[in-house]
Amino acid sequence: MQAYKVDSLIDRYMDVITVYKPHFMKDGPEKDALIKKGFEETIPKWLAEMEIVAAEGKFLVGDSLTIADFFIGSFYTDYVLNEHMTFGRDQWVTCLDNYPNFKAYCERYAAENKDYLENRGKFPL
Repeated sequence: MQAYKVDSLIDRYMDVITVYKPHFMKDGPEKDALIKKGFEETIPKWLAEMEIVAAEGKFLVGDSLTIADFFIGSFYTDYVLNEHMTFGRDQWVTCLDNYPNFKAYCERYAAENKDYLENRGKFPL
């Protein structure tokens, strides 16, 4: 059951990110419209799902990290926390405001990976 849950979480994350990531390559009004749609529809829907999962334990599937945490936790570390994010920066800063359980999970994930996060390269997205 744990492996199923891990796979399900990764699959759902990939559903969101594969729809959203191509928007990075767009320009002008088309990009603005995609950012708006992403932050008004795609991301909030997924975050609402993750809010429930994040309330269940220390990490996504129990009390220790799994590969699902590295996929989903990277959403926080690579997008939300990334001060070099050029795509929708204002929206990333506030996107977790209505999801306290998921935000707390993300902070636990970042704390668990503090050494790596402090020493990795800093690159704009």
